[in-house]
Amino acid sequence: MKPKTRDDIYDLLRGHSTIAALGAALELGLFQLLEKSPMHAADVSNALSIPENRCIYWMQLLADLGLLEHTAGGYTPTSTAQSAILNAYSEDAWCFLARGERERLPLFIDLPLHLGDPRSLWAVHGFSAPNYFEQIKHNPERARRFTHMLYELHQSLAETVSQNIDLTGIDRILDLGGGSGVISLKLLERSPSLKVVVVDIPHVCTVGREIADTTPHGQRIEYMPLDFDRDPLPAGFDMVLACDSADPSETLFRKIHDLLNPNGCFVIVDQFASRENLVPRDRLAWAFRGSLGNPDILWPPTITDIEKMIEETGYRLTAVTRILDDWSMITSRI
Repeated sequence: MKPKTRDDIYDLLRGHSTIAALGAALELGLFQLLEKSPMHAADVSNALSIPENRCIYWMQLLADLGLLEHTAGGYTPTSTAQSAILNAYSEDAWCFLARGERERLPLFIDLPLHLGDPRSLWAVHGFSAPNYFEQIKHNPERARRFTHMLYELHQSLAETVSQNIDLTGIDRILDLGGGSGVISLKLLERSPSLKVVVVDIPHVCTVGREIADTTPHGQRIEYMPLDFDRDPLPAGFDMVLACDSADPSETLFRKIHDLLNPNGCFVIVDQFASRENLVPRDRLAWAFRGSLGNPDILWPPTITDIEKMIEETGYRLTAVTRILDDWSMITSRI
């Protein structure tokens, strides 16, 4: 919300309690529990092993947010909670997202006292920054939940990319860091001759294969467990797609250049800044949080930065298209 009054400012100032209450409800599956049957606070207290008075205030706070309704039969999700939570993503996807936000909360401890400190605030507080790549790389269960979560979250993006991408003359695509293959599976629906290779870390590829096998076009997608920053990659592709998956660098762009067939296409889909330090609204909190961990990194690169990198690594830029909110598609050819 954008504050307009004194009371709005005060509500935002108290927002830590509200955000924590909502996060706990999502992690504990409260809305799914109440969707099955209305429950009074005492019943929720017993079901989730929460002290009763604490549970009463928790439920009242969520009701004040407009997410629960107190009826004669007990608390039940409101129409807002039904559409925005229960009908939007699965219980596990919401749980995974809420847990991720909770794991980042230590960055904000005593923020006014440390905002001017040039060090990483993780180090200031004596914490190690969560390394989500390493967690997913070494923890099969975390990789499974992460991959399924992104498969759900990126459905709308995948549909939009598939509608905007030009597949003329494209028979073989390398989906770089493609995870579940959510984008590629949409592209396969459009072209019966298309084949795709998804490159990602091993545990993610395993889950991606399981997801693809439940779809009508899964037999035309291959999952290749590789670290695309370090390992040699297969060649002979008409298109390389990097969607919300790779930190752009000249080294990576040159590596991709060598994988493409003559006149091959390189497509980047991501959220970029319109100019330096002007971050898309959807990534403002992400950028601010990132700066607390490392104040020297610019989050994220601008479209101009990417265009320059493309030209310097031997591609010719063919199109820059705004496709969804702050998402852009940058297309180039060799």
